[in-house]
Amino acid sequence: MNASIRHGLAGLSKLLLWKMGQMVDAVPRKRHARPEHVLIARIDVIGDFVLFAPSLPYIRNKFPDARLSLLVDRATLDLAKDCPFVDDILCVDVPRYRRNGVYRAWFLSRVATWGVDLFLNPAYSRELVCDELALWSGARHRIAWDANLSNMIPKEKTSGDRIYDELVRDSGSSDPHESERNIAFIRHLGIEVPAYPLKLWQSPASRRFAESVWSRHQLEKYFVVSLLPGSMHSFKRWGEVKFRSLVERISSVRTDAHFLILGTKADRGFLSGNGGPEVKTRIHDLCGETKLDELGPIFERCSLVVGNDTGPIHIAAAAGVPTICIVGGGHFGRFLPYSGPMTTSGPAPEAVHFPMECFGCNWRCIYTVPDGDPYPCIVSISVDDVMKKVTPWLRSPQA
Repeated sequence: MNASIRHGLAGLSKLLLWKMGQMVDAVPRKRHARPEHVLIARIDVIGDFVLFAPSLPYIRNKFPDARLSLLVDRATLDLAKDCPFVDDILCVDVPRYRRNGVYRAWFLSRVATWGVDLFLNPAYSRELVCDELALWSGARHRIAWDANLSNMIPKEKTSGDRIYDELVRDSGSSDPHESERNIAFIRHLGIEVPAYPLKLWQSPASRRFAESVWSRHQLEKYFVVSLLPGSMHSFKRWGEVKFRSLVERISSVRTDAHFLILGTKADRGFLSGNGGPEVKTRIHDLCGETKLDELGPIFERCSLVVGNDTGPIHIAAAAGVPTICIVGGGHFGRFLPYSGPMTTSGPAPEAVHFPMECFGCNWRCIYTVPDGDPYPCIVSISVDDVMKKVTPWLRSPQA
């Protein structure tokens, strides 16, 4: 079967499921004076979830007697599972949902049985997946952003807009930080937001794991730097050569520095050949060995975190550790650097960037870049640029 036929069948399948969802939505349901089951759909990626997490206690207080459910992608389940502000965590495998029509139909049929009264879709960059879930939920009341077109085409947005009875619109301020949009959404629900502190919850098991890492590598007496060399997108990766140089530069300033390399299995061995024998013994590769909920307790024990623009950077910020992030121009200001009312228990992450006129491109780069290579706004950030941000933290007392 060629690609055009597969594409056509996929489009037909989506259309049929949307039509079926409209029939499910038309089924009469009992109305309640107050919502008895509130579903918050937050099925986007790690960083978005972390930045939204401070909203959850406010939503809980708004609906104290309702069953409050949180729907997340499988990728963020470990972060969400210990949340004390919801009654249950529901999970969808979003990549599988997109590519597997059978799974998609099965999951939508489950959504239709959940008895949702109020469906909240707080993602500013909405996508068809979540709109489809909202439709099949049959909720009598649905609220979402009047979204941008980062993740959908105009036709999809128009169809999705019709299923929500309330659309939250931007206040008009240009390029607000994501935390400001999260606050705007929950204020639309009639919730006062006196503060927006970034904080994640931790389980005893995740804290014990961090203790075991420190014990195994005997890190208590060292200045520990966590490095995050990976990213979901290759065009955001600063590169192995520059991270190698950074390790050598930090080691020359702090002879007591040890480095934890954190990431997925695909990042394993990233800096395994770095430096001479003395430096190699101070590099500890934990890629593929940690779960998301274990990162916070690990970061709390570190003296510094340096990494690409990736979800765990926000986990480090929530942990209150000094954090340096290598940031390109695609979404500059929306997620990093931090601004607006959001506060952290430690210093806000510092963004290292190379200003270009094309900032705000939504990662639709205007330059021709080979597949797998970083974009010019990332390539142009030098080791010296990063060291300017890192050096002041190296002068602080050892961890």
